[in-house]
Amino acid sequence: MFWNEDRIKWYLVASEYTKYHDNMTLEIKKIIPKGESLVDFGCGLGILPMKLSDYFSDIIGLDYDEHVLGILEDSISKKNIKNFKTICSNCYNGELIEKIGKPDNILFSHFGNIQDYFYNFYNSFNKRMIIIRNDVEKILFIITIKIQFKIFVIF
Repeated sequence: MFWNEDRIKWYLVASEYTKYHDNMTLEIKKIIPKGESLVDFGCGLGILPMKLSDYFSDIIGLDYDEHVLGILEDSISKKNIKNFKTICSNCYNGELIEKIGKPDNILFSHFGNIQDYFYNFYNSFNKRMIIIRNDVEKILFIITIKIQFKIFVIF
């Protein structure tokens, strides 16, 4: 499993110290209209979608790790967030979109293959696919809007 107690602690401290998720929240709010729905594929601790919970109408956090989803569900409950649900599943579950319906936006952050996202998930959203990737020097922020896409590089 990707998540263990040390990695969870490190991730929470790094998020707070770098303000990474705060910055990504601001960038997303610049581009996407308020009141739409979001599914975060591979949400992990769900830091970014929790910070966006006052902006999106409905949020689903999807991850295959029950332990990390339990931590996320505790955080959602403590923060009294009402529009955020979690699902424990592999994002490649073909019946998933049928079960939850097509959201306006889907989010992938930090894992996987970008070409794979386009191939497997292009028909899984109504408006946008948001892909956030980072390397040592920059953050690659890709917004795919049906038919066209824009790439933003944030330094």
